[in-house]
Amino acid sequence: MFSTGIATFSVFILIIFSIVFFLKKWPGGGANYFLAIAFVLMVISNLSISVLHYASSFKPYDLLKSYFPAHSVSALLIAPTLYLYICVLFGHRPASWKKLLLHYTPALLPGTLYLLYFATQPEPMQIHLLMSHQHASHWMVAVLNSVFCIQTATYFIICLRNVYALRQVNYDIEVGEKLINIRWLVYFFVIALVGLGIHLLLGFLSGFSHLRITAGLCIYAALAAYLAFYFVWNSQQAVPLRPQPEILIPLPETDQPVKQPIVSEKDSLQLSRLETEMEKSKPYLVRKCDVRKVAGLAQINPNHLSELINTHFDLNFWNYLNKYRVEYARELLQNDKAHKLMLEVVAEKCGFGSKSSFNRAFKKFTGQTPKKYQQDIEKQK
Repeated sequence: MFSTGIATFSVFILIIFSIVFFLKKWPGGGANYFLAIAFVLMVISNLSISVLHYASSFKPYDLLKSYFPAHSVSALLIAPTLYLYICVLFGHRPASWKKLLLHYTPALLPGTLYLLYFATQPEPMQIHLLMSHQHASHWMVAVLNSVFCIQTATYFIICLRNVYALRQVNYDIEVGEKLINIRWLVYFFVIALVGLGIHLLLGFLSGFSHLRITAGLCIYAALAAYLAFYFVWNSQQAVPLRPQPEILIPLPETDQPVKQPIVSEKDSLQLSRLETEMEKSKPYLVRKCDVRKVAGLAQINPNHLSELINTHFDLNFWNYLNKYRVEYARELLQNDKAHKLMLEVVAEKCGFGSKSSFNRAFKKFTGQTPKKYQQDIEKQK
C-alpha cells in the first residue's frame, strides 16, 4: 500500500507539470518541451515499475502475463532528455536530428534490445524475466540496471556542473527577453543523484529487493514533491521568473555607462580596473565570456563583481556585457564604409550567440534594430 501511495502521488504531480509545461508559455521557450517530455517519461517509468512491483509481490500471474516492461526504455531516456533541456535552455540547440540521436541512441539501444529479447521469449520465460527484476538475477536485467545507473549518473553530474557554474551570477540566465533563475535545478539534480546513490547501494545489498524498488519509487516521489513545493509555494509562482524592465537606453557615441555614487575607495579602484580591462582586453567579444573570466581579469571576487555592476551601473552582468557588445557593434557598422558587413557577421564578431539575441540587445540599448541603424548610416553617407 505504501509503494502504491507514493507512486500515485508522484504520477499525479508529474502529469500536472507535464501538461503545464506543454501548454503554458513559460520562460524557457522550446526547452520546456524537453522538460515536459522528461516528466512524461518519469510518469511512464513510475507507473511501469509500480505495476511490476505489485504484480511480482502479490503473485497475480494474470497481470504479469499481460505486462510489458516499458520502464526498460523510458527510464533510460529521462537523463538524456533532461540534458537536452539544459542545452536548449542555455542556447545550445541541437543542430539536427543526427545530434539528437547521438544522445538518444545509446539510451534506446540496450532498452530496445531487451524488449525485443523479452517479446521473443515463451510466456514462462517472460514471467521469469519480470520476476528477476526484483533481484536483477537475470544477466540482461543486471546489464540493463548497470547501464541505467552509469548513464543517468553521468548525465546528471554534467547537468549539475553546468547549472552550478552559474552560481557567481545567482543562477540567473537570460532567456529571450526575460531573466530567469534556475537555482531549483541544482536541488533537483542533487535529489536525483542522492536517490540514485541510495538505489545503487540497496541494489548491492542481498535480500533487499523490495526495498530497492520501493526506494526507486521514492526517488520519483521526492522529485515530484520538490517540484510541487518549489513551484507552487514559491513566491514568484510556477516558474522562478525575474523580468527585466524594458527600458530603452540611447547610446550616443560619447556616452559612458551611468554610474551610481561610489561609496568606498576600494569600489572606485575596482571599477577603474574593470573598465580598463573591458576597454583593453575586450573579453565581451568572446561568446562564452562569463563572470569568472571578467572577474579574473579585473582581479575582483566574482560575487562582488556582480554586486558592483548591479549597484553602480544598474545592470545585471549579462546586460553589462551586452552594453559593451552593442557599442562595439555600432562602431563596426559606422566604420563599414562599403556597407558589406552582414548583421550575422557583426553579431558573431561582437560575441553574441545568435542574430536574435543581437537584435534584442541592440534594440534594448539603442531603441532601434541593427538593420534600421545600418540603413540610417547609409542615408547619412
